[in-house]
Amino acid sequence: LLFSPETVLNAIRSDKIFSVSGKTCLIISVLINKLLYINYMKEEISFNDYDKVDIRIGTVVSLSKNEKARKPSLVLEVDFGSEIGIKKSSAQITDYYNKENLVGKQVIGVCNFPEKNIADIKSQFLVLGAIEEDGKVVLLHPSQPTKNGLKIA
Repeated sequence: LLFSPETVLNAIRSDKIFSVSGKTCLIISVLINKLLYINYMKEEISFNDYDKVDIRIGTVVSLSKNEKARKPSLVLEVDFGSEIGIKKSSAQITDYYNKENLVGKQVIGVCNFPEKNIADIKSQFLVLGAIEEDGKVVLLHPSQPTKNGLKIA
């Protein structure tokens, strides 16, 4: 592409393209919005693929710094209830979280990934969060306290 879809769409929206009729402009805008959707969405998966992911609610029971990690990271131990138990994970969540504001809080995690060694920590689950534009992570939490181990549908 000569120009990114965002650049062309912004030009259309800001009336920098004068020689295009309103109808053509609308068609171009729709096409560019579809391109933006395609560029930002991951590959479509089936419900059967999604159903394989075991996402659960758990409570953070301990938190420490991962001293060996290249990027600032915390080691979380999370209680996912009697069926799964306590699992450990290393996560780059130091911008907003520490012992004082995370221990005792509930988080959401993917529990059925294989273990992964991250800076000498056996990471046993993936804690879920939204990634802001600057890379900071905002963890996902249930809107009210729930039983540890509940499945996310």
